[in-house]
Amino acid sequence: MQLKYLRIPVRSTSSEVQEYDFEIDDSFFANFEYGEIEKGKLKVLVKGLFSNHQIQLDMRIEGVVEVACDRCLDNLKINLNSLYTLYGKFGHGTDQEDLDVIWIPDDKHYIDMVPVLYEYINLSLPLKKIHPDNEDGISLCNEEMISRLDEFNVNQED
Repeated sequence: MQLKYLRIPVRSTSSEVQEYDFEIDDSFFANFEYGEIEKGKLKVLVKGLFSNHQIQLDMRIEGVVEVACDRCLDNLKINLNSLYTLYGKFGHGTDQEDLDVIWIPDDKHYIDMVPVLYEYINLSLPLKKIHPDNEDGISLCNEEMISRLDEFNVNQED
C-alpha cells in the first residue's frame, strides 16, 4: 500500500513544532479489504515535536465514517472527534507493550502514518454501532430488517 502523502519526515527536522494536515477519504479505506469502515471523510491534524532522541505526535482526527449498523446492517454514519498522542523513539526497541510508542529504525527517514491512522480511526469508533432513536424513542434502523429479526426473537411471548 503506497499512500506516500501520509508520511512524516523524521530526519533533519528542527527541534520546533511541525504541523501536518492530512485528508482521508474513501480511497484510504479501500486499501483495507476486511475493514469495518466502508467510507469516510476525515481531516487529521498532526503536531509533531521533534528532538534528537524522541518524537511526539499529537493528532486530532475529525470527520465522518460510514460503517454497517450492528443491528440492521444498513449504512450508519458516525461522527468522529478524537485526540491521540504517539511517541516515536529512534533505534531498534523491542518493547511492544506500549501501544502509543513506535520504534523508528536508524535507516528510516519517515514515519508511515497509514497503519497508525487506521488503528486510531478504528479505536475512535463506539463499541456499539447502531442507529439512534428518533424523538419519539423509535429506532431509525431499517424497519424491514428489525421486523425480520423480531420473528426470531425467543424472548417474545406469542
